[in-house]
Amino acid sequence: MKTMLKMTGLCCCLVWGAGCAHKTVQKNAGWSPTPAKADASVMDRFRALEGTWVSTYDMPEWPPQEVHYETIAADSAVVETIFDGQPHEMMTVFHLDGEELHCTHYCAAQNQPRLIAETITSDRVVFATADVSNLASPDAMYMGAAEFTFIDEDHIEVSWTSFEHGKQGETIHVTSERKK
Repeated sequence: MKTMLKMTGLCCCLVWGAGCAHKTVQKNAGWSPTPAKADASVMDRFRALEGTWVSTYDMPEWPPQEVHYETIAADSAVVETIFDGQPHEMMTVFHLDGEELHCTHYCAAQNQPRLIAETITSDRVVFATADVSNLASPDAMYMGAAEFTFIDEDHIEVSWTSFEHGKQGETIHVTSERKK
């Protein structure tokens, strides 16, 4: 009887664990970004975004939105907030990890893609997926690539690319101007 109870308990734990697997980080052999060497100057570009911006999307059904950038944690991280105060509000946090620039996107899709900068130039930063936490299934949609182009101190362009079913999906292009 004790053996039967132990086996039942073990089976319940295995079934429970399998059911919770989507709560853990999902990794895929295709995700292996090659980090670009980053230094404080790249964070200076993101810190310089602090303030309110007006963003225009290439999707006609999305009206212009305010986007907020805030520097936090003793200047070590920058938070971007889009759709502020709306049910689909999202945030992206940028920070250095040694010589790598990382960002985590807290998505309305209820997952959290973690990206690493693969390309850093004087006017552009390109991020690629390192992993995704809370991905409902390997086929679920997540925002897996981002590109920030710094036009001048008052203008940036941002592109976010979704992935679903293991394939690249739609890219959303955003043009932002600092609100004065």
